[in-house]
Amino acid sequence: MSKKGSVTTADYLPYADYQKLVQTLIDEKKYWWACYCILSFCTGLRFSDVCKLRWSDVLDQRKIVITAKKTNKTHVIPIGQNASDHFTSLYKLMGKPSKRDLILVGQKGEGSKPVSIQYINRALKKWAVKYDLDIDNFSTHTFRKTFGRYVYDKGGRDEKTLMYLNRIFKHTSLDTTMIYLGIRDEEISNIFDSIKI
Repeated sequence: MSKKGSVTTADYLPYADYQKLVQTLIDEKKYWWACYCILSFCTGLRFSDVCKLRWSDVLDQRKIVITAKKTNKTHVIPIGQNASDHFTSLYKLMGKPSKRDLILVGQKGEGSKPVSIQYINRALKKWAVKYDLDIDNFSTHTFRKTFGRYVYDKGGRDEKTLMYLNRIFKHTSLDTTMIYLGIRDEEISNIFDSIKI
């Protein structure tokens, strides 16, 4: 955890490491944690919104409609078939809790109280070491940034993809989206260095 009043910026996790992490958690029967990672990545939502989701919001659904806590903006998030299959599988492996329960139930197991962000962040910091992940600042926001970086890379790193992400994240400008994705001056310099005449 960072010291009170300090500013830290979460990094994105390279997609191969994200996949490895999720599979390792499933293999280790840490289904709750795997569900958290998949839910956070596949929705691209902030933790403050992910922690409000209930099983009924994702099981047998093709989209999630949520009003973001931070911005008060409404998000409609499609649920892809692969993510839907994972949610169904993990739901069964977790003993089919009540569909009215929060997915990210607090440690005391009460279906109406979400886990704390501090609890998740402490675990993520340990995972970075335990699972030898290529990341410096690992926090709940990492999965949202990993989602953004995955979409950006898969979309060919072009302006059209940046516009899609800008709309998904509801940022005020493309510059904000670029900064958010961690597109650094070094990457921009590499574009110019790659020019062959």
